[in-house]
Amino acid sequence: MTEARQPTDYFCSIQVSANPDGSTAPAAGTAIDPQIAEILKLIADQNREMIQLSRRQLEVSQRMEERYVQQIHAQRDEFVKWIHEIPGLSARGKRATEAMRELLGKLIDDLVDHVEDNKENLEESEFARNDMVDRYGQLLNHVSSIYGMLKRVATADEG
Repeated sequence: MTEARQPTDYFCSIQVSANPDGSTAPAAGTAIDPQIAEILKLIADQNREMIQLSRRQLEVSQRMEERYVQQIHAQRDEFVKWIHEIPGLSARGKRATEAMRELLGKLIDDLVDHVEDNKENLEESEFARNDMVDRYGQLLNHVSSIYGMLKRVATADEG
């Protein structure tokens, strides 16, 4: 994981001046149209607000990332605990993972065949699409979830 940055790490400032000396005050003898000054003030205010919102969004994203990392570590710790409590679980998990990988590959192959064989019906018929989802959707989802869980069990003691 990358090191979390603080919102202050992203602070920037832009100084814009039409004056040759770089000053922000109007040059002597130059008048600023009040409408333009008001528009520039509104733009500056909106930019400040956008920067504040971006900082808040960054803080929320950082908290979400921290929670995600905590959840991943807690889940890994749980799998490691099971591996130590149940003799042979890691090796059996590796064999089961391979069996589920093969099953998932076969199911995906069957789905691809079904789509290729029924391309026109799938494009034209809601019934055909619903039938495909009923036939493959839940099964693929569940097998994929089981495969992922077994894969984590099989590799929990490696990292």
